[in-house]
Order: sequence, then structure tokens, then C-alpha cells
Amino acid sequence: HYSEDANVNGSLDFDGEIEGTILATPAPNTDNTFDEPEKVKPAAFTGFARREGGLTINLPAYSVVALRIG
Repeated sequence: HYSEDANVNGSLDFDGEIEGTILATPAPNTDNTFDEPEKVKPAAFTGFARREGGLTINLPAYSVVALRIG
């Protein structure tokens, strides 16, 4: 459910670099306004870890995460 944190485990056979970006809010109705134009903005995401043969990702509630593998 989008209102709860989630842990994702997946297989990954890759030795390269992984970088993450997250767009997260404290509530689903949070938005940017003229008074607070950067209330919701992309940030570096570090909620992932390599493990033998795979990757574990900790996804916060109300977030979108992009991982760049390369």
C-alpha cells in the first residue's frame, strides 16, 4: 500500500555503479505552491543496499524512486 514503507528484494548480477533519486512527501496531498515552491523536490536516494546476488531497496511511503544502474 502506498501509505506504508516497503522493502523490495531483487536479483541483480551487476558490478557497476548504482545511483538513486527519490521524490517523496509526508502525505499524498502535499504539493508545491507559490509560497513553498520546493516543498516537494527530487533528492538523492540512498535507501538501497547490494547483497550477494541482489539488491534490497527500502521504499518510503508516498514516494517515487528511480535507480540508475550503469
